[in-house]
Amino acid sequence: RYQYAAAGSETIDGVDCQVIVATPLPDTSSAYTRRRLWIDPKHAFVRKIEYHDTAGTLRKVLRATAVREVAPGVHRADLSEMRDLQVNENTLLWIAERQVYPVLPPELFDRDALDSGGTP
Repeated sequence: RYQYAAAGSETIDGVDCQVIVATPLPDTSSAYTRRRLWIDPKHAFVRKIEYHDTAGTLRKVLRATAVREVAPGVHRADLSEMRDLQVNENTLLWIAERQVYPVLPPELFDRDALDSGGTP
């Protein structure tokens, strides 16, 4: 659904990241004509995303901070911030607790649960 292109490397929060530009393919409907992603290649983790609207204007910026190893080889952000540059508003997501690789009951994925929105 997207075309990806390498766009160099930059450092985010002291971490060397690969910059990737994602543009939607012609048959893909998207509010954004371009996304720039800063990916930590060592941990396969997205540290930052810039969202550009259909006019090419930078609209939003997502930053993942307070990144830590939550399981062997698994890195996640405890804090993410989405900044809407057009209306000058921020949304913060703070993860206070998480489970990595939880055991999920199989009945969560049966047809009835999926049709009812996940309630078995």
